[in-house]
Amino acid sequence: MKKGFTIIELIFVIVIIGILSSIAIPKLSAIKNDADTLSNVLDKRADAINQARIDSGMDKINNKNNL
Repeated sequence: MKKGFTIIELIFVIVIIGILSSIAIPKLSAIKNDADTLSNVLDKRADAINQARIDSGMDKINNKNNL
C-alpha cells in the first residue's frame, strides 16, 4: 500500500484552489466596495441628522436634560 499523494494529485488540488480563488476574490472585492459605499451613505445621513438637531436647537434641549 502506497503512502502520500502523487504529484498529479497535488497539482490538481492546486489548480482547483486557484480556480475557486479567481472566482471568489472579485466577488469579495465587490462586496467590500458595496459596504464602503453604504458606510459613507450612513455617515452622511448621521451628519445631516446631527446638523438638523443643531439648527433646530434640539441639541441644547437634550444637553439640559442630561445635566
